[in-house]
Amino acid sequence: MNTPKYVAKAIEPITKGKVFCDLGCNDGSFLKAVKAKKKFGIDKYEENCEIVRKKGIDCYCQDVKDGLPEADVYYNFTHHYEAKKALELLPKGKIMIFGATKEKMKDYPEEIKKIRINIDKWQIAIVCS
Repeated sequence: MNTPKYVAKAIEPITKGKVFCDLGCNDGSFLKAVKAKKKFGIDKYEENCEIVRKKGIDCYCQDVKDGLPEADVYYNFTHHYEAKKALELLPKGKIMIFGATKEKMKDYPEEIKKIRINIDKWQIAIVCS
């Protein structure tokens, strides 16, 4: 499941003028919709990175647990059990936006659920380190 493109519009005030990284960017359809000064994705599957690159967007094949590349804002659509791990990797002074369906978000760790914004059937949670 990909993040709906309307979520990109909702987070534009946060991403505009920033370096944006989509963690686990899949086919890059959400990443393509994001407005940012610079944007790129990482995905652990090379075939996904190839699809993203064909869309003219930089993509690096790596696993999030190997560390985060340099960016101002990270987007993480992940399972709740991976969300806490991603949060632990967040560099100081950076922003991570978590996105999930409302049903999935209720299972996220409390520190991620503090600031939630409803967007149709989705919720996003914004965390600053």
